[in-house]
Amino acid sequence: MGFVNQASVLVSDSFGNIYSFLWSEEKIVLVYFDKSLGNTEKTVLIEDCSLAFDVAIDKDDTLYVACQKKDGSILLLDYTNSSWHTSTLVEANPTKILNLNITAYEKTVHILYCVASGESDRRYRIYHHLYEKQTWSTYEVEDIGRKEVLNPFQLSMDKNHLMLCYYNQIGNEEQIFLKFFDTLNKKWSASTQLTFGTNYKMYLDILMTNKTNFHLTYSEYVEGNLVVRYEGYKIKGNQITKMTEEYVSNPANCSYPTFVYNDNKLWVVWTEYDQVVSSFTMDMGNTWSVPYLWKASKEQTFVHYKFLSNDENLKRNYQLNYSFGREFPAFSFIGFGSLDQATEIPLKSKKKEKDGSPSNMMSEELRGLKDILDSMEKRQVKEVKESVKNEIKNNTTQNSEIDQIRSEVRKLEERIEIIEEYLNRKRRGILFAPRK
Repeated sequence: MGFVNQASVLVSDSFGNIYSFLWSEEKIVLVYFDKSLGNTEKTVLIEDCSLAFDVAIDKDDTLYVACQKKDGSILLLDYTNSSWHTSTLVEANPTKILNLNITAYEKTVHILYCVASGESDRRYRIYHHLYEKQTWSTYEVEDIGRKEVLNPFQLSMDKNHLMLCYYNQIGNEEQIFLKFFDTLNKKWSASTQLTFGTNYKMYLDILMTNKTNFHLTYSEYVEGNLVVRYEGYKIKGNQITKMTEEYVSNPANCSYPTFVYNDNKLWVVWTEYDQVVSSFTMDMGNTWSVPYLWKASKEQTFVHYKFLSNDENLKRNYQLNYSFGREFPAFSFIGFGSLDQATEIPLKSKKKEKDGSPSNMMSEELRGLKDILDSMEKRQVKEVKESVKNEIKNNTTQNSEIDQIRSEVRKLEERIEIIEEYLNRKRRGILFAPRK
């Protein structure tokens, strides 16, 4: 019993019919459950398929499956009028694609993926294929870098914008970025950097619980352990403002953090030692519960799958991109809901930053500290520089002493830059780069 890591997608249409897509032995297997007839049918949808595949559904219950076959060709399948239709997006070629994602809004389809650069196996380019009004358009979104592994990216779609959240390497560190595609003007915005810490990061999930509340979670290495981190933002017009951040798990091997919004609670659910653990907030991330271990994950096999639904009852009660649960047909959610089936885990002391200050220090206090440091540093630099000028003017200092003073000036200026960089990382409520 425990966690089985396999690529799968679970979809329910507006009539309550269920489609389970599973990659197995280079095949995409579809298990279909007809709600009205109570029948289950299993078919092999695609053969000779790589691990790169994804599924989407539009508001009219049209299903879309994007995949790459072993020969390198990229296919798009659509399910309309009870039959599947296949079109070739890219012909057979040796290029391997990664992080294949597809999303659909009304009759518009977006397909995004990465292709490795020919210059380095750690550099990639993100491509975006847009299908609209029976026409395909292709965009080069961004060039990105990775460290040890290529982390996933996530999409979120509304009427006017496609949101892309992804990793990119800046200097020697991987950070998380946000980028928007304007579906009206057909343009990608400049990227917005969300994270600035130096700890190694893995996995990623995002959720918009309304038009302005944006939630981000990922796993972060802290002192040799993976810890689940949450960050909450407000998006208003061209401004993205961080509101809160928190570690919500104990130090362990916490993986695949996943958002679920249900019954006015925002849950983060993850795997920990092959079991499902979660924590929830009732105030949009300001305060979090202790972690809970879910008994069912100790007693049965479970998977992590992408979840899509046009069922109004499900959409009304749940907001999620992924979930942990049992495989179809024994379909179930694990990791949120009534705590009768969960056991409380004692939460160790909250993580502190290296200087000992809490990670949730108020931005007003930081701004006050920044103002004080600004004043101090300007005065110190001015005094040292004036001293150097006077010494040179009066010819009372030997050249070696002047060089030493100049060296001290450089060191002081470097310390000032470090302080400013630190404050920029720790400041909360700051405004990031505008969305264009």
